[in-house]
Amino acid sequence: MPEASTVPFLWEATRRSLQSEPKELPAVWLYDERGSQLYEQITRLPGYYLPRRETEILRARRRDRAADAGPNAG
Repeated sequence: MPEASTVPFLWEATRRSLQSEPKELPAVWLYDERGSQLYEQITRLPGYYLPRRETEILRARRRDRAADAGPNAG
């Protein structure tokens, strides 16, 4: 559970994100500190391919994305 000092901010962020499309939920509500540590460890396992595959796709398509963004992006 988040620290008490961050709860008002998180409630507001949650309200906004659930009103958006697509609806989202801040991950802080789903993971405690230990859960976050476990998730980080899992994503570093050799069998967890998603981050590596995303990086491959982004690298392969970076020129396309830069062209899409145009000269004034960023």
